[in-house]
Amino acid sequence: MGGIDLLNLDLSVVIQLVLFLALVFIMNKYMFSPMVKVLSKRRQEMDQALKGDPLEDEAVEKERIYNDRLQKLRGEGARLLNRTRGEAKVEEHRLIDGAKKEISDSAVKSRAAIVKEMEKAKQEVSDRISVLASEVASKIVGRNL
Repeated sequence: MGGIDLLNLDLSVVIQLVLFLALVFIMNKYMFSPMVKVLSKRRQEMDQALKGDPLEDEAVEKERIYNDRLQKLRGEGARLLNRTRGEAKVEEHRLIDGAKKEISDSAVKSRAAIVKEMEKAKQEVSDRISVLASEVASKIVGRNL
């Protein structure tokens, strides 16, 4: 064959192969394995960090408890406000009814007083009519009657 023989297996190829395999073995033992261990340890630490910090978990739990209590207190506040409003409406109606009754009683008393005064005025006018009539008649006639 003419040309370069590509599959020339002589001793230098075998030595290069042995040196390459030795280099791969040495690099694996002293470089790749420790790096894989470090990366694995780092991954575990990251997973633990991502799982949650106990203080953060405690803070989240306390926040949940706080929000639950806040909701409960808001509900109690709303119930108390509604109850107070209901009591205020009842008191308002009671006061308005009392004022209406008082005004009604006062109006009845005022009407009774007015009627009494009218009767008194009528009686006075009635009593004075005869005296005035006799005076007018005596003046018209010109003599005392």
